[in-house]
Amino acid sequence: MSDQECEVRERLRARGLTPGTRPRLECTRLVGRGLTVPKVADLLECNDVTVRGAVHRFAARGLDALTDAPRPGRLGHP
Repeated sequence: MSDQECEVRERLRARGLTPGTRPRLECTRLVGRGLTVPKVADLLECNDVTVRGAVHRFAARGLDALTDAPRPGRLGHP
């Protein structure tokens, strides 16, 4: 298992992942294991475009590119 694969698995186990981060991490993990984009999309019940987007983000900027961007607005109640 590569260092990158270990890092993905570690991030998947982390608490507090944002809703969009987990599926993007899973996309890259499964494609990295040799599954096709349509097969990954079927397994994760998403669109092929979603899988390709995650893979391209990862290829361009690494694992940090897979996390959700901060949302504008109030941060919550004190």
